Order: sequence, then C-alpha cells, then structure tokens
Amino acid sequence: MEMLNLQIQIFLLLAIGWILGRLKLVDKQARFSLSSLVMDLVLPAAIIRSFQLEMTHEILVSTFAVLVLSVLIQIGCILLNKFVWKGIRDEAIRTNLEYGTVVNNAGTLGMVIAEAAFGEEGLLFASVFMIPVRIMMWSYGITLYSHTASRKDAFKKAALHPCVVAVYIGVLVLIAQNSGFVLPDAVQSTLNAVANCNTALVMIVIGTILSDVHVRHMFDRLSIGYSVFRLLIMPGVLLLLRFLPIPALAANVCILESAMPAASTMVMLADKYHRDPAFASKMVFVSTLLSLFTMPFWTWVFSIIA
Repeated sequence: MEMLNLQIQIFLLLAIGWILGRLKLVDKQARFSLSSLVMDLVLPAAIIRSFQLEMTHEILVSTFAVLVLSVLIQIGCILLNKFVWKGIRDEAIRTNLEYGTVVNNAGTLGMVIAEAAFGEEGLLFASVFMIPVRIMMWSYGITLYSHTASRKDAFKKAALHPCVVAVYIGVLVLIAQNSGFVLPDAVQSTLNAVANCNTALVMIVIGTILSDVHVRHMFDRLSIGYSVFRLLIMPGVLLLLRFLPIPALAANVCILESAMPAASTMVMLADKYHRDPAFASKMVFVSTLLSLFTMPFWTWVFSIIA
C-alpha cells in the first residue's frame, strides 16, 4: 500500500503540472526557469542530504558489496548502450534512451520503495547504491546531452556541475558526520526545506512538459520497448546476483533499484539541452505507469526466493 500510495502521489503531481501547462499558467520560459532551479539548487540539496548516513563498522562491511555491485552495474549499462540503441538514427531520441539505460529513478522512487520492502537497512543499501549512479548521472549523463566539442571539456564541465559539486560536499558531510560532527540545526533545517521540494517540483515540471504531448501519442513502440527493457529485462538478468556469494539483501536491493522507471532528471536535461524533451517525458510517463505493476512483481519475486 505504501508503494501504491507513492505512485498515486507521483501521478497526482504530474497531473498538477499537466493542468498548469494546459492552462498556460506555466509557459515554456517559466518551465525552463523551474528546471534550472531544480537542477542548480533543489537537486544538489537533496544529494547532499542523501549522504547523511550513519555508518558503523558492520554496516560498512555489508554495504561494500552494494557499492561494488553498483559500480559494476553502471559499467555494464554503459557497455549495453554501445549495442542496444545503436540502430536508432535520431540522435536526440538515442541520447534519451542511452541516458535512461544508465540512470533510472532509483534516487526518487528507489529509496522509498527499498525502505517499504526491506526496512531501514534496505534504505541504507539503496542510498549507498545511488552514490555511483549519481556520479554517472552528472558526468556521463551530462556528456551525453551537452555534446561539448571535446570529451575532456565535457568531463570538465560535468565535474563542475552543481549536482556533482553536491556529491563532493556530500562525501565530506558523510565523513564529518561519522567523525562526530553534525551540521548546525539552522543549516540542517534549511537543507531539509530545500531538499523536500525535490519530488514535487520535478514531477510538476515534467507534467508541464507532458502537456505538450497529445495523450494518444503518449504510448509508442519505442517508449514501451524501453520500459520493458528497463523494468523487466535488466533486473531479470541481475537475478543472477542471487547465485553469487554475497548477502541476499544486498543483491535484492541492487536488483530492485535497477528495476526503477526512467529518471525524472532525464526530462530536465532533455529540456535544458533541447534533446526532444517530449520523447523523454513519454519514457518517464510510460515506464512509471508500467512500474505500478512491475514493482509489486519484483517484491513478490524476492519473497519467494528469500
């Protein structure tokens, strides 16, 4: 029920954005400004807060497997992009598909669902899993969208992106917190206030972009094919992790996080860099809709193979 309520909340936020867009209360210029606000302030605040983990020695040892698996999964996804979508001739569409293969919505949906399915330890593992994902999101991901003249310039630009800088700060906060230092109450409250806007603002902005897409054009062969690939095939292959000598819960969290729908940040990047944001919105909408059925399926699979 908690998962279902979360999905309903997300679709209600999308609906609010869609209505605002259809009524022209948020035009394209306002949408671009909101996207920049999310990318440059709200998301960085959420990233910094996500690093505020309590790491005991036992948990550190247990989460090491999750961290290593997450890195390997990211590398595997990048390699997949060289084969799976190479037949797509439209460069903007291919960019969205490649980004959607490497990065999904584990940062927004994944943590809440991991906690609902596996408790506090599941939430901790999901947070650790997201560290390599976030690094790839704002380095490899921005390289895909920005198309900077040289790869060196692209990675330099990515390294200074506000969300990547937030990762640097987050690591420092993680180290400081586990050394006994905590942020002052006023700073922590401000960080929480900004970070709490993340899901609502992101989904409302996506809803305004969706308002430009006709409903009957929302479902197409490519967005449905991507959704099946993202939600079923990729995590299905990762079930092989259960046969490796690693903690079952660590493997389950990695599989579950890999079964999340397309990342909402994809629409933000597509809109900012003019890479077919309408198609990116369809990928997010269709995969999120289908995840209503696939996420309960995966939690059921974990229950029978426990």
